[in-house]
Amino acid sequence: MPPQWVRRFKPRGWSWWLAGAGVAVFFGLGVWQIERGQQKADYLARRAAALKLAPLSFASLSDAQLPDAANAIRVQARGHFLADQQLLLEGMPYGDRSGYDVLTPFVLEDGTRVMVNRGWIPRHSEFGGGYVANLDVTADTREIAGLWRALPAPGIRLAADNCTGQAWPRYVSYPTDADLSCLYGTTVHHGEIELDAGAPDGFVRDWSLAVGFPPARHYAYAAQWFMFALLAIYLFYRMNLRWVDVTDHSPDDAHLRP
Repeated sequence: MPPQWVRRFKPRGWSWWLAGAGVAVFFGLGVWQIERGQQKADYLARRAAALKLAPLSFASLSDAQLPDAANAIRVQARGHFLADQQLLLEGMPYGDRSGYDVLTPFVLEDGTRVMVNRGWIPRHSEFGGGYVANLDVTADTREIAGLWRALPAPGIRLAADNCTGQAWPRYVSYPTDADLSCLYGTTVHHGEIELDAGAPDGFVRDWSLAVGFPPARHYAYAAQWFMFALLAIYLFYRMNLRWVDVTDHSPDDAHLRP
């Protein structure tokens, strides 16, 4: 009887571990992207809800009432800007582009200060520093409104000396409330006020893009990682199909052999 060959799934022991690790990594990255997308979608939804509320007087609030990073309070404040002591927050995203957020001190009627984020400006070039915007703002008394929120924070905070003496405007990297007190040496309220999009003397303030990638892109990345997981399972199966001789060589059919 001629040999009878069939393909059967016969993986080696080590290949189970390798394939399992790969699928677990791809699947985990997909879940992480979904979670990131949901976090950003929730944050944008809370922002939209806060913007619909009547603003509270900032003077009636205390630093202890500063919301966490995922929330914001709509406020209004009266005072004037200090155009000669501004900060440029480095590495701030606007969609796929990098630039600076402009933080300008706003002196309240009681003499204390709060930082106002007047919006985003682009870098001079993608690979060089500097900026191409006129940061001037008048010092006349005015009322402003916006969302009071915690200062932007990185996923991993690296050591940075934001208090080093340098000319204004100063380039800073994710300053903390302690950094602001160090820089100005006076009472500076915690957090920042993101200036309303329709207010004068601001820059790009499409805050929905300030989160970097939109939620939809995270979901698209998640789908890609899940596809990689399925591809890994398919390749694991295909690469471990082996030809096996299933010919029956039992003595019972010996009389049939030539």
